[in-house]
Amino acid sequence: MKEAYETAVLIQSGLKQVDLKDYPGLKLTASFGLAEYQNGMNAARLFLNADQALYQAKITRDAIRIHEEEK
Repeated sequence: MKEAYETAVLIQSGLKQVDLKDYPGLKLTASFGLAEYQNGMNAARLFLNADQALYQAKITRDAIRIHEEEK
């Protein structure tokens, strides 16, 4: 998960460096939802978990959220 998070941070950082000369003031952003595969989890559950995290990230905008299982 650490590597996925760091990759998302690098992508966000790169987007902040993009200079759209024809559109001054326009800033590119990216939100990420991350989820970790748990033993026995099916693909649908993994994608739903990532989607839930992404939804939370989009509320904040330009954020990274990691899905956490409810206990």
